[in-house]
Amino acid sequence: MARTGALAAAAACLVALTGCTAAPEPRPSTDWRVETCAQVSDAETLIYNAEAAFRAGRLLESERDGAFRLASRMYRRIAALPGSPLADALADLATALPAAPAPGSAVIDPTAPAARAARARVTAACLDALPDRFGVEGWTGG
Repeated sequence: MARTGALAAAAACLVALTGCTAAPEPRPSTDWRVETCAQVSDAETLIYNAEAAFRAGRLLESERDGAFRLASRMYRRIAALPGSPLADALADLATALPAAPAPGSAVIDPTAPAARAARARVTAACLDALPDRFGVEGWTGG
């Protein structure tokens, strides 16, 4: 028992002497566009894959609609530098893509013409801002 206590004390002393600490917190990117466009990429990835899987018959309509609602909520949480082309494009998208289904409708459709055009402006703003760092990941299909 005394030996266990001595080993623990020696280990604590060794840690104190070597300066061993927990790993530092990762530092956030200083470029707001990186985080903003990563969030856009996530929302677009969800929309792309939900629509592709639905068209291929691997996703039920209710599942696709749920993914679309989630993507709409994801888009509404994305912040951009006020006055930037990306902020303007996101504001246009907020108008074209409702936060909740319209009365009498059970679906939010980001593939509708107005929403698709607004999404294209958002992705174009990300491509302009970060041409080598923006993309959408397709994981459905073959």
